Amino acid sequence: MDAQNTKNLILAMVLSFLVLFGWTLLFPPPEISDQPEITENEPLDSLEESDQDKLIREAIAKKLSVRSVEAAVNKRGSKPKNTQRQDNDTIRLKNELSEILGAEVSINHNQSGKGKITISYKSLNELDGIISKIK
Repeated sequence: MDAQNTKNLILAMVLSFLVLFGWTLLFPPPEISDQPEITENEPLDSLEESDQDKLIREAIAKKLSVRSVEAAVNKRGSKPKNTQRQDNDTIRLKNELSEILGAEVSINHNQSGKGKITISYKSLNELDGIISKIK
C-alpha cells in the first residue's frame, strides 16, 4: 500500500504542476514596472517642466501621498491660465481650420511658441469625417 500512496502523491504533484503551468499560460500575471504609471496628469501639465521635475523629486523624497501631491500641484498651478488675447494670425488660423475640418477648433500657445490645437467633435461620425479630411 505504501507504493500506491507514493504513486498517488507523484501523480497529484504532476497534475498540480500542470494546472498551475496552464493557469499561468492562460492568465499571465501583470507586468511590474519600475516606473509608476501616470494616467491622469492634466493638472501636472499645468506646471512648467522644471516645476514638474521639482515636484516629482519632492514627492519621492518626502514620500508624499497622492492627495498631498495633488494639493501641491493645485497650489503651484493655481496661476491664472493664459488669458491673453489671441493675435489676429492665431484667430485667422483657428477660423480656417474650423472651416476646413467642419468642426470647432481652438489654438492655445504660450510665449515660447509651444501649444496645443484642440479639435472638438460631437459624434463618432463627425470624428470620422474630420479624420478623412486630415488624411
